[in-house]
Parts: sequence; C-alpha cells; structure tokens
Amino acid sequence: MEWLPKLVGIERAVQLRIDGEVVAATPDAEHERQLTRETITASVHYVHFELDPAQIQRFADARVRIEVAHENYAYETELSKAARESLLDDLRG
Repeated sequence: MEWLPKLVGIERAVQLRIDGEVVAATPDAEHERQLTRETITASVHYVHFELDPAQIQRFADARVRIEVAHENYAYETELSKAARESLLDDLRG
C-alpha cells in the first residue's frame, strides 16, 4: 500500500511511442471514476490507445515502446514483434 498514494494520476502517464511519435493513453471511461482519488490510486488501471490508420500501419512496421512517465515512477520497454502482432489483431478489428 506504500506505492498507491505515490502513484496518483499514473493512468494519465502511460503512452506508446511509435517510431518516435507519442500516443497518450486514455483511461477507460467506465473505470475512470474508480481509478484515482486525490490521495490514493487503484492498483489496477484500464487504458486505451486511439490510433489512426497511419499509426496502426507504423505500429506494424516500426519500433514501438510503452512508457510510463510519472513523477514518482518512470519505465519504458520495447514491445516484441510477437506482442505487436497480437495487439495488431485488436487494432485492425
């Protein structure tokens, strides 16, 4: 429980970097009210990324990183080809 007060607002600090272009996450509308209060955040967050057709094409072919840029927590990792291919199924519908 030590970290939850430190991570208030983290759901707005998640982003994709697709070949250098940043796409910010959008918190899931149904869960947003439950996610963060002023003094503590939830331990699980649901976020979405809205990508246009050109971004989806670049997602398929380029380096893609997922990043968290919160004042109390920073992390980034490159998505593997297998992860990108799996996510492309959802992105392409």
